[in-house]
Amino acid sequence: MTRDEIKKMRKDAGLTQEEAARLIGESPRSWFAMEAGRRVLKKGQQELFQIKIRSEATTKSIEGTIVQLIRLGAVLATAPEQICFFKRLEKIVNEREKERES
Repeated sequence: MTRDEIKKMRKDAGLTQEEAARLIGESPRSWFAMEAGRRVLKKGQQELFQIKIRSEATTKSIEGTIVQLIRLGAVLATAPEQICFFKRLEKIVNEREKERES
């Protein structure tokens, strides 16, 4: 894999060099060296990277769906205990989103 292909693969995944390195158990410095062409990304590392990217995308999709369902439940709930339950869940989701942003 060429250095341009490595960089494109990372950028297509929307990751920084540090994040990409962490996914395959390498240091950011090692990933930088791979993108600079001073080090080779082994086939096993490339496969691991691609598997983890797909896994993360699936996880984010599932999390997004759950968040949408929670917010929909908060809107559609009619019984007081349902409203309370969904409002608590929505509060937890909002807090976690704020933590991720910081």
